[in-house]
Amino acid sequence: MDKVVKYKPIYSEFGPLNMFSIHKFCKNLQKILKENPSPIIHFTQSFSVYQVNSALLIGAFMIFILDLDSTDVEIKFERLINLFIGYKDISKKDNNFRIFIQDCWRSLDFMKKSNLFLFSDFD
Repeated sequence: MDKVVKYKPIYSEFGPLNMFSIHKFCKNLQKILKENPSPIIHFTQSFSVYQVNSALLIGAFMIFILDLDSTDVEIKFERLINLFIGYKDISKKDNNFRIFIQDCWRSLDFMKKSNLFLFSDFD
């Protein structure tokens, strides 16, 4: 999935994946699990950018498909959460502002609960 769902930077930023990529991943994983309900292993490269985005995708799947809230997702990842790098803001200059994976999961959860993003209607 690292080559299929990938963040494309404009400058030197590193941001969370967009909703199209998140939706695409969730639909693909949902299809795989329907066709073969046995446990699967999701792995990624050791590069920290791929690790945090992989965790973001799995957390999004848990929120949108498994109907967990962001607190539950954070609990599932609690042993790993401090290993994930923060997302870097888009800017021509270097800055220290970071958004963390927990912020992204909370935002996805908020979008779902507020009906700002309807997974089944997204195309």
